[in-house]
Amino acid sequence: DILIGRLSESAGDTAKAQKIQQEEGPKLRSRLAVDHAKAQMSELSRQAKKVDSSKQLSAEQKREQLDVISGRKNEIAKRVATIITN
Repeated sequence: DILIGRLSESAGDTAKAQKIQQEEGPKLRSRLAVDHAKAQMSELSRQAKKVDSSKQLSAEQKREQLDVISGRKNEIAKRVATIITN
């Protein structure tokens, strides 16, 4: 990545590295938040597939669990949208 490359190039120049961190810090934090959210969403999708394919759960139990998973996904999406727009 360009940002990481710039930070690496500036590793010996503390003042320059701090300036880049100040200028690009919000972008890096946003990217880290998005990457973390993607991992969480992936895990929730995996859980939803597991629930959906379960033979032990009734349709009602599946719906309840899938609703909880969907709610978590919506919370993550809202959190990321807030981070990105600020």
